[in-house]
Amino acid sequence: MKLFSIQAALLLFASFGVAFTPLYAQSLYTPVTNHYTVNQGLSQNTVHDITQDSEGYIWISTRAGLNRFDGYNFTTYLNDPDDSNSLSSSFIWVSLEDQNQNLWVGTSGGGLNLLDRETGNFHEFTTDSENPSSISFNTITALFEDSSGNLWIGTEGGGLNRLEGLQSTAEGYSASFDRFLGNHHEDDNYRGDIVMGIAEDSDGVIWVATYGDGVYRFDEDGEEFVSELEWINPYVMSISITADNQLWLGTKYGGVHGYSLETGEQIIFNTSSEDGGRLETDFAWPVLEAQNGILWLGMYGGGLHKVELPEGDPIDITNVEDSFILSVFEDRSGVIWVGTEDRGIYTLMPQQEFKDPNITFDDGFSLNETKVTALQSDTHGVTWLGTNRGLYRRDQPGAPFSLTENMPASVQVRGMYLDYGGTLWFTTNQGLFYSEDGSTISQKLPDPNLGMTDRIFAMIESTPGNYWISGNFGVVHWDSDIDEWTRFQHNPTDEESLSSNTASILSYSDGDIWIGTSNGGLNRLDLETGSIKRFTTSTHRSVGLESNRISDTKFDDDGLGWISTSDAGLFVFDTETESFEAVPLGDRASSSVIYNMRKVGNDRVLLATQAGLYSVDKAERQAEFVYMYGMNLSQVVERFFIDEDDNLFVAKDFGMLQISSLDNRENQKENLSVVLTDIAVGGESLTSSGFSTASNPLTFRYDDGSIMFEFALLDYSSPQENLFEYKVDGVYDEWVSLGNRNSINYVSLDPQDYTILVRGISPNGVASSDVLSIPLVVTPPFWQTLWFRSLIFMGLMLVIYSAYRYRLHHMLREERARLQIARDLHDEISSTLSSINFFSEAIDKSKIVDEKSRHFLNLIGNSSFEAKEKISDIIWVTHPENDSWETFIIKCKRKASDLLETREIEHEFSASGDFPSNITLPVKKNAWLIYREILANCVKHAEADFVKIAFHAHRSEISCEISDNGIGFDPENISSDGYGIDNIKSRIKELNGSFDLSSSDNGTQWKITFPI
Repeated sequence: MKLFSIQAALLLFASFGVAFTPLYAQSLYTPVTNHYTVNQGLSQNTVHDITQDSEGYIWISTRAGLNRFDGYNFTTYLNDPDDSNSLSSSFIWVSLEDQNQNLWVGTSGGGLNLLDRETGNFHEFTTDSENPSSISFNTITALFEDSSGNLWIGTEGGGLNRLEGLQSTAEGYSASFDRFLGNHHEDDNYRGDIVMGIAEDSDGVIWVATYGDGVYRFDEDGEEFVSELEWINPYVMSISITADNQLWLGTKYGGVHGYSLETGEQIIFNTSSEDGGRLETDFAWPVLEAQNGILWLGMYGGGLHKVELPEGDPIDITNVEDSFILSVFEDRSGVIWVGTEDRGIYTLMPQQEFKDPNITFDDGFSLNETKVTALQSDTHGVTWLGTNRGLYRRDQPGAPFSLTENMPASVQVRGMYLDYGGTLWFTTNQGLFYSEDGSTISQKLPDPNLGMTDRIFAMIESTPGNYWISGNFGVVHWDSDIDEWTRFQHNPTDEESLSSNTASILSYSDGDIWIGTSNGGLNRLDLETGSIKRFTTSTHRSVGLESNRISDTKFDDDGLGWISTSDAGLFVFDTETESFEAVPLGDRASSSVIYNMRKVGNDRVLLATQAGLYSVDKAERQAEFVYMYGMNLSQVVERFFIDEDDNLFVAKDFGMLQISSLDNRENQKENLSVVLTDIAVGGESLTSSGFSTASNPLTFRYDDGSIMFEFALLDYSSPQENLFEYKVDGVYDEWVSLGNRNSINYVSLDPQDYTILVRGISPNGVASSDVLSIPLVVTPPFWQTLWFRSLIFMGLMLVIYSAYRYRLHHMLREERARLQIARDLHDEISSTLSSINFFSEAIDKSKIVDEKSRHFLNLIGNSSFEAKEKISDIIWVTHPENDSWETFIIKCKRKASDLLETREIEHEFSASGDFPSNITLPVKKNAWLIYREILANCVKHAEADFVKIAFHAHRSEISCEISDNGIGFDPENISSDGYGIDNIKSRIKELNGSFDLSSSDNGTQWKITFPI
């Protein structure tokens, strides 16, 4: 029986680890961006395996738990003996997500586990000696899903398994397993019982690497594995196959083997290899070919190496400090993850984009010891490199740079300019130099009477032979055809002179020389007139210029100038309107410090800033941060250069880095996801208590206090530099920047439905393709709920209805009472008064009484008649059938006719306007008594023979005018008892009305107005 513990093998080898530790050789620049250990939240520093799921999470297998990483936090899954739904073992070898988004976890001693994403529960599959369809062994060392969707499981002592028939059951899951290799054979030598890796070639053939039995290939015809490549060391630790059918094997005793399945060609890297291919140890474990063609070799005791295929040699990566490499993984964005024995995880950036340029010096001088200030190729094929410690030249690509002759070694080169004639000019701190033939360096000395200094900042040519040179002396024009020099300088008393002598930037555009100064703004020199116009904050702040510190200028053919400043960012200058417009450069405050600028094609400009490199779309006027692998995100970029092959060279504080192609740089990533990682209410995390962060609506109470949502952009190139924006549908629809803060905290949200949208932006300015949507509902207090408001509304309606019923009942009762009163007055009192009047008339006609008695009888008769009339009026007023203005007007007209015609008094009656339909009892009563009183005065006292009566309804009021042609009276002296003036005024007041009374010997006129 042949069983061999991988753990025991590792411990045995580690005891001799010092003897195999290599001497580190200097490698190409390989940036380590992050290092994750238990101090950052990793559950354990021994990392066996790293993988990425479909959402973008990184899953890390360790000796003490399974970790899910989102770039910010680690979520650890462990075995809990009291929880049957937890992992069956905390010792994890490997994990894998299949095509159906099932996450499989291979444990040591706990079998195979399947994570239920919805519940967070694990279901285990373990070996059962009585069930030949169970998994063959409980230590899972390899997982692989082939192109047909079959899941292959490698074990430490039971060979290989293939999953069949996975089904969901009420208890969890059930499955059966086909067994291959290992102890399912009848012989005593268990072949391939320790499976270390599984791979599939481009033809769909499955290959298996075993510890002690070499490599096997699956024969579909016989449904069995056959031994292959028997010449390879049998202790194979890993296997991978590239798209071009290149098989790579890491072995314990034979190093790294590469084998072409197409041609049979072999590549071997081990301790016996010659020259650069030699390794310091033969114990190779993970082998990975990345997307960019780099081959990564993880050595157990020999550190991490990379090979630039197809003909490169292994290069030691000294940035990874642990020499015991257990796993190497490349995520979707190209980040390389390295799992180690004792020091956790290192992440490295891809190398196809950012690397050191191949620059060497024949005197042993290192580029990393100086600052590069200029890079330029001339017309003779010579490349010139300007530094702060001399000028260097290279005659052909790949050759070393050598220090130039005829120029002081201590010279500081500020810039280079290739003129129309092919002469290359060098501006330095020691004057102006030039090379016409690509070899000889000469110095140009200007007219000594000009007052020029040796510090030359810039040089341009407006037309062939017309040169413009700037420095701390202003600007000098040199007409080389006649060798004439003209100086332009600052004159404090002349506003048409230069605004400052510190002229560092020169540009030519459409007949004008544009001069940028370090403290005096922008100047335009008109070549036709020789006049100078200043653009400074004192003269042009009102049109947008916010700084006098001009660092660079570039002009387009359409009259737009791009003006960068050293303290206020970038501006677009319109030469026609002479106005400036700021171009925002994002959230990085230090991006306002711009060192220099260069146009790239016709559509954008590149900016070197204190916060890195920016690319600006000129049409959209939007800036994008250019993320460059190999540089810190806070890296100051003082200058950059672009050669004729579109290679971008970026000068660092010391040294220089190269991006091979600006147009194909890695910053164009796709399918970045933003995920919700945590929810906390009142400071207590809900996800830690099993709360699901799925996209279902989340419900909170109005009094839950603070609600915090935490999220992550699953881009791992530099998570701390990821940016976030959010908005809330229906509340504010503009994206609000969060900077690099990956959480939102709300306090006392108003009760309603919300949808919070979050998107992430990678450090290179690429927004996530998917927007995280967080629907949530904040429930209101009971007094704000619909049912409570409905109940209140129904109660209010009930009260209103009850009040209406009561009012209706009261009105009906009042109307019945009014009808009863009218009937009683008519039936009892009115008839009685009629009888009294009748009897008095009868006595008067009987001639029985004397004259004195007859007088009293007449008084009784008249009084009873008046009483009867008043009672009739009361009955009419009280009767509900008369509650309309129409009947009121008719009553008034009839009264005037009866009263005036019997006295042979002519009259005129009119009514105009839109009278309302109903008249209330108080209005009807007072209006009628006022009308009757005035009409009676006309008959009794006025001695008139004509009376005019007019009613008019206008908007919200009614007016009544009554006039006669009688003898009149004095309103101030008349007895109120006779005319009833006080009663009339009192009733007008009750109507909230007003009146106008005029009387003379020509008659009396009343005008009464009251609201309706």
